[in-house]
Amino acid sequence: MDAFLLLTLSLGWLLTIFTYVIPLLCVMFLRKSTFLKKDYGIQKRVTVLLPCFNEGPHAYDTIKSISQSNYPTGMLEVVAVDDRSTDDSWEWIKKAQTDFSGAVQITAYRQPKNAGKYEALSKAASLSNDADLFLCIDSDCYFHADAVRELVASFTTEKIAAVGGHVRVSNVNDNLLTQAQATVYFYAYKVMKMFQNRLRNVACISGCLFAIRKEAFYEIEDDVKKCNFLGAKFSAGEDRYMTHLLMLRGHQTGVNLDAICWTEVPSTFRKFFTQQWRWRRSGTQDYLLTLRTLMRHSRNVNPLSVMNLMLPETVNYLMLFTFIYSLVSGDALQWVVAHQLFTYSFLGPFLILMHFWMKQSAPDQVVKGGTLVLLPFIAGWAFCGTLTCAMMAIFTMDSSSWGTRVSKAPNEQSTDVPNALLENTRQMP
Repeated sequence: MDAFLLLTLSLGWLLTIFTYVIPLLCVMFLRKSTFLKKDYGIQKRVTVLLPCFNEGPHAYDTIKSISQSNYPTGMLEVVAVDDRSTDDSWEWIKKAQTDFSGAVQITAYRQPKNAGKYEALSKAASLSNDADLFLCIDSDCYFHADAVRELVASFTTEKIAAVGGHVRVSNVNDNLLTQAQATVYFYAYKVMKMFQNRLRNVACISGCLFAIRKEAFYEIEDDVKKCNFLGAKFSAGEDRYMTHLLMLRGHQTGVNLDAICWTEVPSTFRKFFTQQWRWRRSGTQDYLLTLRTLMRHSRNVNPLSVMNLMLPETVNYLMLFTFIYSLVSGDALQWVVAHQLFTYSFLGPFLILMHFWMKQSAPDQVVKGGTLVLLPFIAGWAFCGTLTCAMMAIFTMDSSSWGTRVSKAPNEQSTDVPNALLENTRQMP
């Protein structure tokens, strides 16, 4: 193998180890410092912002779930905004407004035209009635009854501008694809985000469960709306961009793993690829923002947090560069073999650890048959998926798609899995 190729490939491996092993060691040996302080005596008026596009009956189930929250009556409201869905989502939102207005105040609004997720989120905020906190959620999620209470309890200091929850997978064992995603989600929250939590600089609070102070939301609103890539409007990954802007302004961000919600992850490869492609666009935009404002980051953001922002995408694009170089130099086969050998040897122990950790702390996320059987798929995706998504992301930064949302037939009914979750939200750990 070419000496330069071997050197750059080795650098990618070292950065990968640094990116994923250091957080694990920190969470293992400095565990207490990774948790946010909580004060259940805190009570704030919360407005749930629910943007929706082509979610059909899932929107109804989401509103039902949040209306069952264990939070004081009169302190919680829901504002649902339909971004001109092409299916029957608006009808389901109106039905939820009728059925659950006795439990919580619900405002429903339909956009005059499709404008994108953040525009729908912003419109929902403008319809809020005197909230202290906004809780941004996705319209295909289901919530533990104590999720709102847990999030509010985490705002113990004025420095904390936003807090996220623990997003779990509702359809863990549908197939190999969903099992792999459940494992990655678990590691992302239990290790990566908890490591960032210690710094009070979580790099990306998921839009599934994103609590933010009202004044902080409006502080960054214009910047999020103006987000562009080389003049083209950019709308993928508004949750990551919002979190990043808060950090850049010197605010603290965190996660509370006791604030739990469930989301249904893609169960077909087409939807999965579309989601990963969208996330890669968001990651690339975030990476470029970090590079462009590096001096400002050095003043306002913890150096380790800057590392969290830069290393993952640096590794991805370094791998892409070395692969293209290997094609030109005729060393592509050696590159693939070396990449897969490293991936198998690196991920194997991680997957075994994740299996036992899931059994202990999140039984509903346990993969049937064990996580080690996922190794060939995850290793293959680390090669094929990462390279293709990285290349495609660069050339599609101006896409405004909502992502995995697709039209559903008007007569489609809710699935059994979400209903089962709704029945058990008060008993889940």
